[in-house]
Amino acid sequence: MGMTDRQFDAFQSSLLRDLRRIEKAIREKYGENECIEDLKTLMEDTEKMLKRP
Repeated sequence: MGMTDRQFDAFQSSLLRDLRRIEKAIREKYGENECIEDLKTLMEDTEKMLKRP
């Protein structure tokens, strides 16, 4: 049995919050200029999924 669209959107929102928290922790520990491309890509993909109709 799968998730409903609303459940999946809630999961994606939670994932995005976690990714943003991880990004903040990385920047605090390693410096504001630290950028992890894979993390940024994952965040952008998740945001796109949440904006879909």
